Amino acid sequence: MGYFYHGVYHTLVVAPATSNIVAKFPELETRSPDRIVKVFPRRIDLENFEKLKSFEATQVAESLSELKAFVAQRRSDLTVA
Repeated sequence: MGYFYHGVYHTLVVAPATSNIVAKFPELETRSPDRIVKVFPRRIDLENFEKLKSFEATQVAESLSELKAFVAQRRSDLTVA
């Protein structure tokens, strides 16, 4: 985090995120060592996901296209500044 405070970094992208962060999905299929399993987020995961969206200076992309748009906008904002 020190690099953010010193201005070395200006943007953080977390992708892919853990299942706790991506708890917006009501159901997720993932590969285990021997089969595909269904993962269900806990209520606390969903609540934390909603809290994450309310953080200052934070954008939560809910699709790859949205992530690309957020990154493009951030790059544009940085070149203007």
